[in-house]
Amino acid sequence: MDTRRLLSSSALYGLADVAVVAVGGFLLLPLYTRALSQAEFGHYVAVRANIDILTYALHLGIPSAVARLYFDRRKSGEQHAYISSVLWMFLATLVLLSGISLVWGGSLWTLLSPAVPVQPALPFALAISAAGFLGALSVVWLRSEGKVLAVVGLQLGASAVMAAVATAALIAGHMRLEGILLALLVS
Repeated sequence: MDTRRLLSSSALYGLADVAVVAVGGFLLLPLYTRALSQAEFGHYVAVRANIDILTYALHLGIPSAVARLYFDRRKSGEQHAYISSVLWMFLATLVLLSGISLVWGGSLWTLLSPAVPVQPALPFALAISAAGFLGALSVVWLRSEGKVLAVVGLQLGASAVMAAVATAALIAGHMRLEGILLALLVS
C-alpha cells in the first residue's frame, strides 16, 4: 500500500469531516441562537434527537454493512445489483416506517418530545432521516470506490448548501425552526 496515498486520503477525509462538524455543529450556532427563542432552540435539540432515533430505525446499520460487503460483490462484478438491492430494501423500510408514522407517529412523537409540535417536525424528521440514508450510502459507495475527492466534494458541498440555506431561511425568510429543518433536509 502506498503510504503517501493513505496519508493524503486520510488528511482529506479528516479535513472534510472537520468542516462538516464545524459548519453544522459550531459555526451556525450563533445564527440559530439569534434567530430562535430559547424554547425554539430546545425544540430544535429535541427534533435533532428524534432525527437520530429515526435514522437508527431507518438505516438499520445498512451503510456499514455495505462498506463491508461491497468489496465481495465488486470482485464478482455484482456491485451495481448489490447497491440496487440495498436501495430497494431501504425503500421498503421507508414505506413501513412511513406507514407506522401515519398511524402512530403523532403519539410516538408526543411521547418522545411532548413540548414539540408534531407538525411540521415529524415529517421533516422522517424526510431528513431518509435523505440522510442516501447521503450515507453515497459516501460509503464513493469511499469504497476510492473516490476521495468526490467524497470530500460531496461533504463540503453539503456543508456549504446547509450554511447557505440556513442563512437564507433564517435571515431573509424568517422561517425559524422550519428554516433550520429545511436546511438539514436540503443539505
